[in-house]
Amino acid sequence: MANESKLNVGHQEFWDKHFEHIGPETIKKLIPEYCSQAMKKLSSYGCKRVLELGSGGGRFSIMLAKNGFSMKAIDFSKNAIKVLNDLATLEGVKVDTEVSSAQNFDPDSEPFDAIICWFILDHMPLHETARIVNNFKKNLSPGKGVLLVSFDGPSDDICSDRFEVLPDGTRCYIKGDFKGLLWRYTSDQEIYKLFQDFEQLEFEKAECGSRIVWLKAR
Repeated sequence: MANESKLNVGHQEFWDKHFEHIGPETIKKLIPEYCSQAMKKLSSYGCKRVLELGSGGGRFSIMLAKNGFSMKAIDFSKNAIKVLNDLATLEGVKVDTEVSSAQNFDPDSEPFDAIICWFILDHMPLHETARIVNNFKKNLSPGKGVLLVSFDGPSDDICSDRFEVLPDGTRCYIKGDFKGLLWRYTSDQEIYKLFQDFEQLEFEKAECGSRIVWLKAR
């Protein structure tokens, strides 16, 4: 098994390749149905300045920017950020973008009213997820900052020859279309423990097992 730094490089290369041939029009079609609901909730919490962490092509950032939110988007794939910037130009909106990993981005001088991390925390070992949660605390307005995170349900991939497994259960795909991808199922109990310092506002579980969680900084 390769060391984790090499795994992370392979993971970044996977997403760079993924976004290499994706254009702005494709991203527009991929905007989650949940985005409208999230926008209403963010407005109800009085949020104005929002960070989308692990933004990809900006599925949330563009729609929120079009509706008056001040947006910053961070992703470690330079190709994803290029797609986001192209889409922002096409839509005539401003999104502050940065190429950086979710684990290593520096806290902003001004805290955010909200952070969105949409199906990102599944793609790393658990201890790196914990690092990001610690960064959430540094980047949210104390006592009022809102956090929206989501997690995949259990995987039905039984082709174990396609991936190797780290000690904490993280899968590193070594062949096939997902080569380079990191993925780990996070249990409900692990989610509760990771965010024990936050106030839980909502915990929604879909039939497929995916979880959408709203939290508030203490």
